[in-house]
This record gives sequence, C-alpha cells and structure tokens, in this order.
Amino acid sequence: MTLAPAPYYTGNAFTTSPHGGGQAAIILLPASDPRLQSEEWKAAVARDFNLPMIAIHAPLPPSAEGTPRYSVEWWLPDGTEAPLCGHASLVAAHVLLPHHEGASALEFETKTRGVLRATREGDGGEIGVALPLQAAATPSASEKARLAQIIAGAAGLEPDAVVELTTWQDGGAVTAEVGPGVDLASLAVDTEALRAIPHHAIITQLLGKGERGVKVQSRVFIPNWGVPEDPVCGSGHSAITAHYLLGPAAARVGTLVPDAAGATLDAKQLSERGGALRTSLDGKSVRLVGRAWRTGKGELEVL
Repeated sequence: MTLAPAPYYTGNAFTTSPHGGGQAAIILLPASDPRLQSEEWKAAVARDFNLPMIAIHAPLPPSAEGTPRYSVEWWLPDGTEAPLCGHASLVAAHVLLPHHEGASALEFETKTRGVLRATREGDGGEIGVALPLQAAATPSASEKARLAQIIAGAAGLEPDAVVELTTWQDGGAVTAEVGPGVDLASLAVDTEALRAIPHHAIITQLLGKGERGVKVQSRVFIPNWGVPEDPVCGSGHSAITAHYLLGPAAARVGTLVPDAAGATLDAKQLSERGGALRTSLDGKSVRLVGRAWRTGKGELEVL
C-alpha cells in the first residue's frame, strides 16, 4: 500500500499556561497503516521527538453508545513503550475531540489497561481523564525502610524525613511522603541514585485543607524511562491519589475533610515547567481533571 504522511500534533497538559505542564506528541494513523505494526518505526519516532511521551492513535469503531474510540500506544523518549500515560491522554483528548462534532467524550483502548475515558468538563476548557486505580503492594518493614533510605538519600534528606511510604504492584513505583518541614521545591535530587527504583519515584507532601478538599504537591522522577524528572505526571497522580485517599495517609486527610475517600486533591507538581490538576476517586478509577493546550501540528514524512 502507498503510505501517506502521518499527521501529528504537539501539546501540553495539566497546566494553566500554554508553555507549562507535560509535553506530548500525538500521532494519528489509519487503522490499516502498517506503521502500527513496526516497533522499530515507533521507537525511532519517539527518539526523534524526544518529548516525555508520544502517543500513537488509530481510529476504531465507536462504542455501543456512539462514543468515538481510538487505539493508543505510548512511547518514551528512549524508544521504549510505556504501559500508561495520563498527560498524553489529556493532550490527545484535547486534540481529537474537535474532530468529532458534538462529542463530549472519547475512549482510548489500551493494550494492558483496558479502556480509558476522557470527557469535557464544563465550558472552561478542562478535560477529565479516568485512569485505573493503583493497587498497593505490601512490602516488609525492612523493604519499606530500604526504599525510604534510597529516596531520602537521593534527595539529601535523613530517612525519617519520609513520614509514610507506599509501594505499588504495577512495576515497582514508590510514593514517599515527606513532612511539612521539607522544602520540596528546593531539593536537589540525585536522579541517578533513583535508578534503584524501577518505576516512578514520587516524593509528595500534604499541605493542608484546600478549596475543594486537600492540597498536595509532588515531584516525580522516572530515570529508568529516560525521564529524569517528569514535568507533570498523570499516571503518577493515580498513585498519589490512592496514597492520600485510600492508603495510610487517608487517616490524616480525614482530620481535614469529613470523607477522605470522597475528597478532591488540589495537586501541584513542582517541576521546572510546573503542573496543576484536580484528582479524585471514581469507583475503580482515579479521575484527573486539568487543562491542555495544542501547541503545534505537522506531518511526519514517509522516509
């Protein structure tokens, strides 16, 4: 078959500024395009873009309710495939919803995480994306101490600065909550030391009661994925939400709001680009709500 240039879009997610938040490229291919079967092509394109994530989509038949649906794959800047990405899903929804006049929702069929649903939120330009709820692991006390030592040491802190630590079954992500006395924004973090954490290494902090629930802030590091510090991480906030609303931190959240499990997190990510979003539990999903911006469009040539 004759291949056509592939349209692509770039955008930023979970930010009130068009030049902040998490960067992603969205590539749209026909469902029959052989490039969808080429791991080599997808890896090369991801390396060429060198953004925190690229998402490759192809249209699928709509759902039984008529909701537009697309397949999705996520690729990292080191040319490897990722299992899940929240910020690229937000950019994709922002880019693709205008292709479907009158549609208020889209669905993305993933390889391993089921179907993700993205919906318009009111008239303010925000979009909500539902990601699978992270399942906590149950490490031994010695393993938790070891992980706390790794993360605290990488951040130049004493191990007791970590007041609570949660590990996750999905690949070895770790959420380390630090106390209120830590200046999280100013920490000089040795990201190479965090390669001992296979997945996301998340340092987070509970700030207190917020406008809609409680305020939290975080920094997310994924050096093993080619992302030393993530600008703003949607899948990381799935773990952060579970940590505060279902995990060991829920008791402290419950002292600030009547119902921890029903609370909303006003979340900020303290990267150089910065990010802001609202998160909440929605059944077996975590709902992430934020703003996305389309920053460019073009075509990938057939080489």
